[in-house]
Amino acid sequence: MAILNPEHLLEQADYLLQARNSLRQVRQADRRRAISSAYYAVFHLTLTAFADEFVGKSERKTVRYALAYRSLDHRALETLCKVISKEQIPVKYSKFFPQNGVGASIQEFAALFIELKEKRTSADYDPSHWIRIADAQTAISSARSAIIRFKASNLSRRKAFLTLLAFPPR
Repeated sequence: MAILNPEHLLEQADYLLQARNSLRQVRQADRRRAISSAYYAVFHLTLTAFADEFVGKSERKTVRYALAYRSLDHRALETLCKVISKEQIPVKYSKFFPQNGVGASIQEFAALFIELKEKRTSADYDPSHWIRIADAQTAISSARSAIIRFKASNLSRRKAFLTLLAFPPR
């Protein structure tokens, strides 16, 4: 299975925002795709971390890994991120994190994911929404920040986050 590299998606997003020559402006389609690519960089980073956690990096070429990778959907990630990004996290979630809480890195990752999801939804599905180049550049920057925050998070917090994705509390 070929894992999508988040950095390649961000490079693609940057490329889409470059005017190819002085006569050509960056098209709306390119701006929209740049936002979508930024979102998918973060989404695929999470899918990879999820499957690595529950199946293992050494299993990346197996159907079992592909099953885990494909089992996580946008809505589950969005739902958890909405809960985790709040100032007050319900006990049914917070009790799975280390004693000192969710941590700023995971909370910031969650908030950035929600922001990117909203921008991606608007870019992909709202034909009346005009996307400025600066909007797309902001989305790309947010995606890079989200990736940095996720990777910088404490391992036990990251594992708790991924576990809650796999097994949402009732």
